[in-house]
Amino acid sequence: AAMLGCSLTSAMGIIDNELRSASARCVTESTIIAITKKEFDEQVNSSNIFVKACLAALSHRLRQANKKL
Repeated sequence: AAMLGCSLTSAMGIIDNELRSASARCVTESTIIAITKKEFDEQVNSSNIFVKACLAALSHRLRQANKKL
């Protein structure tokens, strides 16, 4: 699938400590910003409990949907 504008890849693996469920390749000039798990966790932990719960639930649901494909 094509990603336009600001896109996020590999976040699920950081959220639930599982393997990535996708990969990406740039076909045009792009700016890539990499953050460590520690940096990601610091941002999430500074969020409220609702945001953390939503991230976990969405990640779980997407992994379950991927298994059905």
